[in-house]
Amino acid sequence: MPSFGRSGVAAILEFHRKTIRDNVSDSTPTLSFLMGRVGRTKRARANFENTDGLPGVIMGGRDIRVPVQLELNTTVGSYSGADTLDITHQDTDDYALFQIRQSSGSVVIVGRDQRGNKGESAIYSLLQAKIMSLENSLRMNLSEQAFSDGTGNAGKDLDGLAAVVGNATLAGINPATFSAWQPGQAAAGDLGATPSLRAGVHSGAVDFDNGTEPNNDGVTEMRTCYQNVSHGQDRPDFIVMAKQFWAQYSQSLLPQVRYADVDEGNIGFDTVFFEGAGVFWDHDCPSARIYLLNSRHIAFMRDSEADFAWIDEGQRPIDQDVFVRNMIVEGNIVTDNRRLLGVMTNVS
Repeated sequence: MPSFGRSGVAAILEFHRKTIRDNVSDSTPTLSFLMGRVGRTKRARANFENTDGLPGVIMGGRDIRVPVQLELNTTVGSYSGADTLDITHQDTDDYALFQIRQSSGSVVIVGRDQRGNKGESAIYSLLQAKIMSLENSLRMNLSEQAFSDGTGNAGKDLDGLAAVVGNATLAGINPATFSAWQPGQAAAGDLGATPSLRAGVHSGAVDFDNGTEPNNDGVTEMRTCYQNVSHGQDRPDFIVMAKQFWAQYSQSLLPQVRYADVDEGNIGFDTVFFEGAGVFWDHDCPSARIYLLNSRHIAFMRDSEADFAWIDEGQRPIDQDVFVRNMIVEGNIVTDNRRLLGVMTNVS
């Protein structure tokens, strides 16, 4: 326990800032994948240099700038002897501009309660319930936003998975103009396949409750979607679904091929594998959807100065006998390669 002086309440809250951040970040499988230990572990396993997020992401100003490649370099091709080499200028790189979204929560202590709890131990006990309430509320709110389409609260919510792994314009880029920005799709000519053959958005009926794995339509569809959003060694490493489908899937596995991930199990999440990717259930995952995600291409980026940060030392409104301190989180869920992310819909 830290030593508390005149500003004992502020000191206790500051002492718990990192704990709140870490506990919220690893409170659900999806949040842990996007902003916590699960994502860092997976990126490290893949020898991804920046284990905290996407490389080259620029935070600052009004947007999060993410470098993306929307078109192929057309100068690449074979030649013979003294053929003229194609040196046509290529403008294939661009930036996806993700808006910075803000979330906040407050700790409010009534003056009578603060004055009635003298000494460090009493103040600490008083704040424990307040801190736990703030932590739980941030966890629930951010977990809901992580699956949202970004339109909630008048467009102030995060661009959640429904937006990032969707077909609408994202980060100022229209997928109808750039096929490389369509979820689960490759640009025309990439790998010799047309975008329609590599679509990672499966919207047909998917039945997860019709027998064991060899005849399970849901598993077959999941395998097809997994293959469609894989490019060589760049493959999904995180699959999330509703609890009932996770139970059906895990029960369909033969005992000798049901594996658990030790690292993720140590964090407290139930997980099995599918094609090498961890399969998780999440309370907030829509029941009709399954997301296949790649830790190297999606993350919840936060401003280092607003990463579960207290924005002041605490305030006392002039017309109320209370102490208030506000915690903020600024950032957004971003991707640099939308076509390597997949979703299955109409799951039943």
